[in-house]
Amino acid sequence: MKFLLAASANENVLDLLPCPVMKINQEFSFLYLNPAARFMIGFKPEQGDQQHCYEIMGKEVICPGCPVKRAFSSKQVEKYRQCEYTSGGKFLFQENTALPVLGTNGDVDYVISVEMDVVNYLKRKQEWDAEDTQILVDFAGIVEKRDQYHERHAERVSKLAVMIGEKVGVSNEKFAELYLAAMLHDIGKICIPESVLMKTGRLNAQDWQEIKKHPLAGFELLSQFKQMENVAQAVLYHHERMDGKGYPHRIAGKDIPLTARILHAADVFEALTAQRIYRSPLSVKVALTIMKGGQGTQFDAEVLDELMKLSLDSQLENLFEEEFISA
Repeated sequence: MKFLLAASANENVLDLLPCPVMKINQEFSFLYLNPAARFMIGFKPEQGDQQHCYEIMGKEVICPGCPVKRAFSSKQVEKYRQCEYTSGGKFLFQENTALPVLGTNGDVDYVISVEMDVVNYLKRKQEWDAEDTQILVDFAGIVEKRDQYHERHAERVSKLAVMIGEKVGVSNEKFAELYLAAMLHDIGKICIPESVLMKTGRLNAQDWQEIKKHPLAGFELLSQFKQMENVAQAVLYHHERMDGKGYPHRIAGKDIPLTARILHAADVFEALTAQRIYRSPLSVKVALTIMKGGQGTQFDAEVLDELMKLSLDSQLENLFEEEFISA
């Protein structure tokens, strides 16, 4: 699957990640190493960030099967699992994932290399805490900030999804999953080029193919964490339709998790009533009229009913204060 990072990753967030992360240019020199990467390879400040990555690994030439080299060529995610000894004599059993980063011209500027210590990773997957969750939410916020018209989109969708969830009887244990899924539902858009996200005209068929990759990309990211399994499922299916004409898997009806059905309605409503680069926001009344036309086909009938009931007592108009047009 193509998974192109179309914006510079925020190094403040990368510094917090427990796995080693490196930015490598086409000369195979380091542009950046997070603290975990420096620790893993025994990096010393006097070595300099510009030292070739393969030299750090005690080699004179580029490593055989190097995923970074392949990522520059293919413009796709490349992976490689290997056992290595660093120049400091440390043994590593690791999986390397190389993610190409696009520049504004569509070419690969550099590659982000994520080195996973497999043994420690498998141990860590059994743990989860608030700090890990916040890192993911912060990362999703960085994705949103690429597009000024989508900033705070996830926050608004989360508020609305929780309100709908209360009405349709989402269980207490599922509420946290619904909220997190709403906050993280667009995290996979890190794979979409800015030329598509910020396009002022109509999207063509190729643009739509890029857009449609983000639910699966988000799922693949979140499913790395065992405790996020249900959240990842909601993210994966939040663009599916009740009639089976959605994406990415074209599942239908009750096969779509309830959290994903709620998320789909909340996501569409927020998009219709928010400012976008290509149009002004629609009023609550107009947005609901449009969505009513898809009741039972695009949207879960009960979920949409509850969304429409929220408008009767002005809850939708009051939800985001001046952010919605109530006329």
